[in-house]
Amino acid sequence: MLTDKYGGLLFPGGFNSTSVPVKLLEGIDRLAPLYDLTEDDLWLHGAASSLAVKAMIRESHNVLIPQVATIAALIHDIGKLIMVRYLKEDVSAIISICREKGSTFVEAEREPFGCDQAEVGGAVARKWAFPEPITQVIERHHQVPVTEPNPMLDAVMLANLASKTIGVGLGMEGMNLRIEYSGSRDRLGLTVEGFERACAQTAFRLRDLKKNYGVRG
Repeated sequence: MLTDKYGGLLFPGGFNSTSVPVKLLEGIDRLAPLYDLTEDDLWLHGAASSLAVKAMIRESHNVLIPQVATIAALIHDIGKLIMVRYLKEDVSAIISICREKGSTFVEAEREPFGCDQAEVGGAVARKWAFPEPITQVIERHHQVPVTEPNPMLDAVMLANLASKTIGVGLGMEGMNLRIEYSGSRDRLGLTVEGFERACAQTAFRLRDLKKNYGVRG
């Protein structure tokens, strides 16, 4: 399983099934046409985001970012897995909404579905009794403006951006997202140069991960 591949490298101490819904993740060997991503693409994006959190901790020297933020980053897009399984919609309709209204991809999801992938991910995390801080991050990682920010949320939001910046997990959504880039960086004590270095470190470490575990893409 991909969780075994990425979990083994990202969390050498063990990949805790109480933190991640293993039953849900089993057997998701399928495409995600709504996002123009494969299963590997989704997990590589999560893995890159997790590695980015580690890199930002090193760059910012921020001791307030909890280590569990790496797990939150790994699974922050779990809502996408649910939406591609149970909600059917032509991706061209989402793209049309984005173009016509100047919406982000997440905002456009709400028109046909009445919800977005972050809300769905939060609901699933709550159903699976994830720790509330992780659930909150999954649920709010596209929230702009950010209400009641905290170091873990800021770190995961920036990690999501970092992963996409190095070209991992772009899919149909691409870079069509909103984020309080300066606000999150400032709150974490991360400079522009520090964020750029974190992106570079993430790319190098992700390359090693893919090589060590035989992941293509």
